[in-house]
Amino acid sequence: MNVHYDIFETGLIRYKKPVVTLGTFDGVHLGHRGLIEKVLKEARSRSTRAVVLTFEPHPRTVISPNEAPKLLTTLVEKLKRFEEMGVEEVAVLRFDLNLSELDAVSFVRQILIRKLDLGKLIIGYGHCFGKDRSGGIALLKKLSKEFTFDLEVFGPVHHRGEPISSSRIRRAISAGEFDEALEMLGQDYLVSGERVPGKGRGRKLGFPTLNMSTAEYKLLPPEGVYASSVEIGRKRLGGMTCIGTRPTFGESQRSLEVHLFDYETGPQAAGSEENNRQVHIYTEKYIRPNIKFASPEELVKQLRKDEKNIRELLEEGQ
Repeated sequence: MNVHYDIFETGLIRYKKPVVTLGTFDGVHLGHRGLIEKVLKEARSRSTRAVVLTFEPHPRTVISPNEAPKLLTTLVEKLKRFEEMGVEEVAVLRFDLNLSELDAVSFVRQILIRKLDLGKLIIGYGHCFGKDRSGGIALLKKLSKEFTFDLEVFGPVHHRGEPISSSRIRRAISAGEFDEALEMLGQDYLVSGERVPGKGRGRKLGFPTLNMSTAEYKLLPPEGVYASSVEIGRKRLGGMTCIGTRPTFGESQRSLEVHLFDYETGPQAAGSEENNRQVHIYTEKYIRPNIKFASPEELVKQLRKDEKNIRELLEEGQ
C-alpha cells in the first residue's frame, strides 16, 4: 500500500482519473468498509486506482480541541485496516488551521481536481467538508457538473435499525457495551502501541506479559480481561489482554498488558527489539471484569481458567 503525505506538493496526478473517497474513517467500521469496498470495485471496473483520502489529526482536535473525542483508531491502526482491505493508495491530508479555513469549493478545486485528477467521487451520505462544514451533497452535485467528475452517495449502513457511526461506537464502548461495538465495527477492536518495561510481576506468577503504551487520545476498551490475537514482529499469536489497574496488588494506575500463548516474552526470544517494539492487539471478546483477588495465588487460579477459556474461544474462531 502506498501512503502519500505530501499531495499538496506533488499530488497523485499520475493516476488517470482515480476513484476517490474521503473522510476521517475513525474505526473503519461496517459503514466505512462498505464505502471503501465500493470504491475498490468501481476503480477496478474503470481500470484505474482507488484513492482513500483521510485526515490527520481528527478535525475536531484542531477546530474544537476541548470537545475532541477519544478515537477508535490511531493513524497507524487506520492505515493497517486500509491495507487489510486491499487499498493501494492512501492520501493522508494534514488537518491544520489553514486547511480548516479552506472553503468547500476551493477544497474540491485545489485537492480533488488539481492534486488527484478526480474521475469519480464516492462519498458517505452524511459527509460535510470545507470551512464550517459548508460543503455537502447538494454542493458536490453542482461541482461534479462544473468540474466534470462522477459522483455517487453511499449509505447509510444500519445496525439494529439505526445508522452506524463512529460516535455511536464510541458511546457503546464507553458504556461497556463492547459486544455491540464489535458488531458495528464488523471486526475485532485494534489497539496498537509500543512495548514498555514492566515490573516483571507477571513472569513471577507464571504469566509473563508485554506491557504497552498507547496514544493518549486512543479510546481503550472498558477495564477487564479480553480474548485477543496479537501481532508482534512477524508473529500472530493468541493471547489474553488485561486493561485496567492491578487491584490485587494495590495499584491504581491503569495499564494495558497482554500475555501471549506459546511465546517467550524475554529479550532472548524477542528477536530484533526494533522489529518487536510495535504491537498490534486484535481484541476479540470481553471475558470478565478486572477484580481484586484475595491473594496472588487466587489470581493465578483465575488466570489459568481464563487462558483455558480463551484458547478454546480462539480455536473455535479459526
